[in-house]
Amino acid sequence: APAAPDRARDSSERPVRDSSERRESQSRRRDSLDRPPRDSTGSPQINHADRSRDGARTPPLPARNGAMSPLVPARDRSPPQARGRAPSDRGAGRPPPAPGLARVPTQDRPERAGRLPAPSVDYLQEGLPDGGPVHLPALEQRPEAGDLSARGQRGPRSWSAQKEIAPKSGASGAPKPKKRSNSARPPAEEKDDDPCTRQMFDKHTLRKMHLDTFMRAVAEHRQALRAIPVSTEACRVKVYVRKRPIFEKELTGGDFDVVTCLAPAGEPAGGGVRVHACQFQADLKTPYVQHSTFAFDACFHEGVSTEDVYLSSSAELVDHSLNGGVSTLFMYGQTGSGKTHTLTGVEKLTAEHVFSAGAEVTTSFLEVIGNKVLDLLVQGKPEIQLRSDKDAGFAVEGAYEAQTESAEHLSQLMRTAHAKRHTEATGANDTSSRSHAVCILRVQMDGCPPGRIMLCDLAGSERSKDSFYHSKERQQEGAQINASLHTLKECIRAMADGRKGVSTSVFRASALTKLLAEGFTSPSSLLSVICTASPCATDTEHTIGTLRTGFQLRGKPMQPPYFVEERQTDLDAAQKAERLANRPVLPQKWTPDHVKQWFAKVANGAFEKVAERIPSSTDGKMLTRMPENRFIQLCGDEKAGRALFRLLHEEMDLCKQAQKENNPKPGRGRAQTGH
Repeated sequence: APAAPDRARDSSERPVRDSSERRESQSRRRDSLDRPPRDSTGSPQINHADRSRDGARTPPLPARNGAMSPLVPARDRSPPQARGRAPSDRGAGRPPPAPGLARVPTQDRPERAGRLPAPSVDYLQEGLPDGGPVHLPALEQRPEAGDLSARGQRGPRSWSAQKEIAPKSGASGAPKPKKRSNSARPPAEEKDDDPCTRQMFDKHTLRKMHLDTFMRAVAEHRQALRAIPVSTEACRVKVYVRKRPIFEKELTGGDFDVVTCLAPAGEPAGGGVRVHACQFQADLKTPYVQHSTFAFDACFHEGVSTEDVYLSSSAELVDHSLNGGVSTLFMYGQTGSGKTHTLTGVEKLTAEHVFSAGAEVTTSFLEVIGNKVLDLLVQGKPEIQLRSDKDAGFAVEGAYEAQTESAEHLSQLMRTAHAKRHTEATGANDTSSRSHAVCILRVQMDGCPPGRIMLCDLAGSERSKDSFYHSKERQQEGAQINASLHTLKECIRAMADGRKGVSTSVFRASALTKLLAEGFTSPSSLLSVICTASPCATDTEHTIGTLRTGFQLRGKPMQPPYFVEERQTDLDAAQKAERLANRPVLPQKWTPDHVKQWFAKVANGAFEKVAERIPSSTDGKMLTRMPENRFIQLCGDEKAGRALFRLLHEEMDLCKQAQKENNPKPGRGRAQTGH
């Protein structure tokens, strides 16, 4: 039987070769693989695909089957004589193999998509064995891995398979620079002489800038307002409003009056107040006015004296206390709206009232700062304590009660106590009260139970713009003031409701309401609130806030007829109509009658006869299209015709300029932004 192939034989049946012969065969195979081919000049030929950018030869890749690559031998490279065999003449004249090369395992092979490492090859750098340098052809510049402009989005897998792409050249043959993207474009340099097209104004500044427009709109609106009579409804809680006059320094600073008391002609007070809030649309360019009407028991305008305010709001409370009742009067409003000024006059008139009635009067004057109660009639202002009593009220322990002898004596004690109050300078008032002042008068008439009158001057409610530059201490004071005012409002609301009394859990939250607890819990108590309002346009937001709070204390719904809102948007309607009436008509829009009138008045009537030579149907459109030669023909004289042609075009230019001045176009800059 024929012998089986060698691949099918067992290892013991394979022919055994001489070891020296086997080693010589392997050596020849290695020499043939490691020796680079030569060209006709004897220089080695280098495959450019196996080179990196720096000219170094790249190592061969390992086999795919996981075996070691036979192209990178790692055996001993000693000459054949050292290995015990005769040298072979087949490798004579060839360069020695590159030393230091080692096998590369398959698992350490770099990825095909990445760049191959570029190891250094000594024999390429040191030259040939005979000392001659290695002459290499010029290599193409390989693009970076992230540059896809020369190879497209995907590109070939190997650099040797890519086509040579020549750079695009312009007219001069030089390569065009790559266009920068918009994101990488440097910002344009700003010039000092560039006009500013963006301005930042807040709402208060914008109101002053449009002072004439708003004042004209408010004045026109006031002429159409109707008066509201004073309310005659009997209730335990009454709310009044007093508008202070606007000061000269405020008018000089560009402020104006935006509060109107709806009082009948000749009467000191009316039953409502109207606030004209001057606002702007979201673009901060279109002005409008929001008119808000609030109904109160009485509203006093700036021309009413303090005596008239007392007779309408406080005299009833004093009479009620002389008969043994409990009366409380509050002054509420923003800082600088005239609370202390009004209360000082009310206190003086109250002292005269009780002593004219023949009552015995004792007084105590207390100051509330946060949760502390201080005695202003004692030197050093000692702190006093509030103790709960059996009637679910609070008793003032240790407060000094002064026995008064006359109205002047009582007024002097009140002035002394006011001088000791805690005040600080704020953005709205140089002597802003930073505490609540409570004057308690105990009156006793013959044959009547003792009564009590409590006159309370509340600290000014804080605005954010007033407290923006305050210190930490001032800000804490403002927070305590607002917290106590909130508790007081809850007590007054509960009292005005009438269906239920004031819960003890409500007035226990603040030292101020604890001190005034008898005025909330007594079934025979009366209470009045005088809200002071500033007329300035810069205080519009806080004035509306004060009026809203006072309106809510009445317990009335925020709906007509008690509360009415109206928006006025077309502020320049009259001015626009006047501009339209006085706006010159362009010559292109003249009627035939306008054309005849123009010929009659131009140049003092020197060209009046020319109008008879043109057709009667000639309008402005036909006239402005006539060439200069036609005017010369109509006038019969070249000089006169040229003068008439020039006068017509001057009239056209003047009309265009007048229209631009009457109707200015808005700027092309960005919209203004407000805070």
